[in-house]
Amino acid sequence: MIPRKTVAQKERVINAIRLRKMGYAYEQIAAQLGWKSRQAAYAAIKAALQADQHEAVEEMRTLEGLRIDDLQKAIYASALKGDLAAQDRVRHLMERRARLFGLDAPTQVEHSGHIDVTQLGDDELRAIVEASRGSGT
Repeated sequence: MIPRKTVAQKERVINAIRLRKMGYAYEQIAAQLGWKSRQAAYAAIKAALQADQHEAVEEMRTLEGLRIDDLQKAIYASALKGDLAAQDRVRHLMERRARLFGLDAPTQVEHSGHIDVTQLGDDELRAIVEASRGSGT
């Protein structure tokens, strides 16, 4: 059986992460959840998210995905009713989600010996730069 104190501590950190996701400042989180200082709340959240570096990245990606979902839900009905500004915002959120989760397939560009960089998008150019850094050039 898990001790009550451990469960309560985990629940407090989960609530802190939830509040941070909602945009609360560390001072507000500390005051609401009973930490003595902003630094204590920050340290608790950071420790929870960095328990495993891979988990931390996935957790932040998940949090950002949830934020995007919340924003899209708030304006989606307006977009469907023809609000062009809302449609633009939804499109932007969808593009952000695709970048965040790597949903876009890379663009294939055929070439004969050299690459026409004018035909490449930002993601492809970044990939070329990263690949050249990794190869020691």
